[in-house]
Amino acid sequence: MMAFAVERFGFLSTVVNNAGPTALLASFDHELVNLDADLWDKAFSIQLKGTMLCCKHAVPHLQRNKGGAIVNISSMAAKLGGHMLITHQSSKAGVLALTRAVATRHGKEGIRCNAILPGFIETPAYDGMPATTREMFMRHIMAPRGGVPDDIAHMATFLASDRATFVNGTEIPVDGGYGCHDPATADFMAIGQGTDR
Repeated sequence: MMAFAVERFGFLSTVVNNAGPTALLASFDHELVNLDADLWDKAFSIQLKGTMLCCKHAVPHLQRNKGGAIVNISSMAAKLGGHMLITHQSSKAGVLALTRAVATRHGKEGIRCNAILPGFIETPAYDGMPATTREMFMRHIMAPRGGVPDDIAHMATFLASDRATFVNGTEIPVDGGYGCHDPATADFMAIGQGTDR
């Protein structure tokens, strides 16, 4: 893939790693005692191993280019505990560790590696989500709307650009404030407690 990009465009300056079996995980990634080890292996193979392999094969091209940017797409789930999606949470947490390792090892070569942590982003993967589940997400988002794919794309574009040359090895949530507050806060706000309403 990296060699194809270089052949097509002449050089490699930016890599965005974004892949995950979302529908599979949403259907089968259950609580620990019922977790299927094969699902665990598949998720790690795609979400963590796949990201590692892309980084591994991108770095030599970025070295020849005297630098560049790698943007890894993780998830807010990597930072927050949950009663389900254990495989997703764990593999995306691994992406954060990988991001820091790449940034540390190759930062002096001008290669930056950062991670984006999307929150609730309204994509076709969520089309079948029950309205009550969507309402729960929206209650905890400290913004008047849910996220859209362009929110992630804009952050990735920034991190890949020359405006972010001093940003390296970091994790940037794009979640509308979903992870910034005590979990009870949204519930208190919903009933008007502690507000001027």
